[in-house]
Amino acid sequence: MEKDRGYKIRKMRELRGYTQEHMAKVLDIDKTSYGHIESGKTKLSVERFEKIAEELGTTCQAIDEFDDSNIFHIINHQGNAGQVSIHNSSLEEVAKVLTEPYKQQIAILEKLLASKDEVLAEKDKLLAEKDKQITIKDEEIQRLRALLNPQG
Repeated sequence: MEKDRGYKIRKMRELRGYTQEHMAKVLDIDKTSYGHIESGKTKLSVERFEKIAEELGTTCQAIDEFDDSNIFHIINHQGNAGQVSIHNSSLEEVAKVLTEPYKQQIAILEKLLASKDEVLAEKDKLLAEKDKQITIKDEEIQRLRALLNPQG
């Protein structure tokens, strides 16, 4: 039981991107002692098991029921921030859940880029008009100078 539980804890820790050092620090133990928890060499107290579950953003029951052959994902949005959920879902369903927010962000960014391109085109048009007006004014200045100073 302890070995199986330790394996599940290790898998969930890895999925969260935590190191053994991080978990040992949270539990206020050394890395070797934490390694013994994951290898099943140490009997895990209820309090320590609950502390591990809390740090992993899940429950003790979810750890005990964890089956890494299931397809799962980590929900990381407001309301379920950091909670590990286990789903018996198809890869396509999981991919859809994971990619949908990015598709929405991409659509927003594409609109912003289109808007930016319109603004840049308008800027280029205004700069060209400014250059044209400067040329016209320079020519007028030259004509006025010639009229005011007919000898030079």
